Amino acid sequence: MCGENQRVCVTEPTDCDPPSPSSVQRDLNMWCSYHQSESGDSSMTCGWSLDSESMIFTTWSEPRTVTLYQAVQPPRPSLTPLSEDSLLVSWRSSADGSCRLRHRLNHTHVWTQAPGSVPVSADQNASYVMKGLLPFTVYSAAVSCRTTSGGVWTVWSADASERTRDRAPSSAPEVCYRVEGTHPDGSLLLRLLWKVCRIQRGPGFRVLGYTVRYSPGGLTHNVTGETAVLTVKEHNGSATVAAFNTAGSGPATRVQIDPQGHSVLPAVRHLWISSLRPGDEALRVQWRCPEGLPSAPPLGHYSLTRVKCSIDHVSSDVDPKKPYLVSVFPVYKQQCGPAQSLPASVQRGALVEAAGLKVVSFNKTSVTVMWAWQQKRGPMRVESYRAMLKGDRHTQTRSIWPDQNRLTFSNLTPSTEYSLHLLADDSSTHIVQQKTHFDEKLLVTPVCVLLLLLSLLIVSVLSRTV
Repeated sequence: MCGENQRVCVTEPTDCDPPSPSSVQRDLNMWCSYHQSESGDSSMTCGWSLDSESMIFTTWSEPRTVTLYQAVQPPRPSLTPLSEDSLLVSWRSSADGSCRLRHRLNHTHVWTQAPGSVPVSADQNASYVMKGLLPFTVYSAAVSCRTTSGGVWTVWSADASERTRDRAPSSAPEVCYRVEGTHPDGSLLLRLLWKVCRIQRGPGFRVLGYTVRYSPGGLTHNVTGETAVLTVKEHNGSATVAAFNTAGSGPATRVQIDPQGHSVLPAVRHLWISSLRPGDEALRVQWRCPEGLPSAPPLGHYSLTRVKCSIDHVSSDVDPKKPYLVSVFPVYKQQCGPAQSLPASVQRGALVEAAGLKVVSFNKTSVTVMWAWQQKRGPMRVESYRAMLKGDRHTQTRSIWPDQNRLTFSNLTPSTEYSLHLLADDSSTHIVQQKTHFDEKLLVTPVCVLLLLLSLLIVSVLSRTV
């Protein structure tokens, strides 16, 4: 406090002096709060915001009179969930005036201030409804008030946190089935697989589990994963799958089970997973669809931004520090084939690598090579592996995949030296030298000519002797 005026509070004694004529007086955005501890000590806390112009020139605020009992910090409000997208904020006011509110997502530091203010009366309960929130999400809220006389805003109250209610799933899962076997008593071992694509989920989507029903028979299971194995006696029936959470169940998908018309689908081919550039937290998954699968594109690929959704789409949260097992299932008319899977991580892509290239057989015009797939040892990101056969006249290069371990290079030149390379992207990881067999057919012609000349010579000598 200033010595000559005990009602003036300053942070530096020199601020008690009158402002210089060159100083600028502005109405700064101020707030103040009066505190009194249990021991009886009193203190005043004030804050303000400066614009760019105020930071260039010496700036004094307009004088503000603060009545201490009116500058008491509001108590912590209470939050009550009203619906999936709204919370009720309640608090008790200490004076007549108005209050403003702000809220934020619990895991962020960015506040959103509600438009306008709420009129309040002294010693009365006040409330405000925050709307447009995300389902099943924790929000924090705080309150700041000022009196009717237009004093400064108090400091913001302590934060209160609460979670909005669940929203029932709004999308039906995509479901397929596969007959995995028959028990001795004739019952079927039936596997169901499903997925709700992230693109269909919407904000705040949350699933606690899935309800699986099979009829006839009234078989019902609640499962937390995305697959279920059922033993059913009635071969011709139907299965339904629906997601649920605390708000209720979502729409169900029905699958008609027809074991007689069930066809065995082959697994996808040439599955590979590569990591995108650092910082993207994404994986690129590609594969070739099974041969003979109707209406199947020749090549499928998708980006995995931070788990697979179907055979042609992936979008879900992935921890960059954790390894995952990514699986791709062929699906046709609600029937699904066996999974093709690879371990992968966002940082390193597929966690397998090709190694140990060697020649297993060769002849005059072809060479067959083999390699092995092993757990990846180094941190290197590899987009593709290839095997390359290189000679003086021509080069052959083939892509290789984890579902392969050998290939044959054909149409080679006999009696020619070749080098075999195992390539990780464009770098050779292993080199083998190999030479094709001599072409025995090339030796037949000169021998025949020599025998013919020798025969002619003998005939000539004998004819002269006679």
